[in-house]
Amino acid sequence: MLSIKSTTLSGMSQKAHLQQKIHITRATQIWNLNFIAHTPGFGGRYCFEPHIRNNMKTNTIIHNPALSRFEITIDSQTAVIDYQPVSPQVWIISHTKVPAILEGQGIASHLAKTLLTYCRQKNIKIIPECSFVVSYLQRHPEWNDVIANE
Repeated sequence: MLSIKSTTLSGMSQKAHLQQKIHITRATQIWNLNFIAHTPGFGGRYCFEPHIRNNMKTNTIIHNPALSRFEITIDSQTAVIDYQPVSPQVWIISHTKVPAILEGQGIASHLAKTLLTYCRQKNIKIIPECSFVVSYLQRHPEWNDVIANE
């Protein structure tokens, strides 16, 4: 249940601001209310940012070899990380796609970690072409053993 304080936000209550900005389409969505203070250059006001918090334990990442991808479906939205097998032991990681409503929750990182774990277990080397995976690997050097030597 959402509890809203009566503090005003630019002349309107937080509840009114919430009603203007958010249309809850499903009663099962859980909203995490984050109030972020802006810098004085932005008027020093507070910005209201809702984020859907999904329970990753109830949503399983599936390896779909027929489509050459790993995927997860949350609230009828599917996030994917695509690969293209060059050989049985080498994959090109070509694309990561997370629907806008699911962005910012670590889903792409969860997909990347699952794919990399799978590749490590199966002795598959990867060639990262997807910009997200390239940046993920730069932040996580523990996966360097999975990268193919070109």
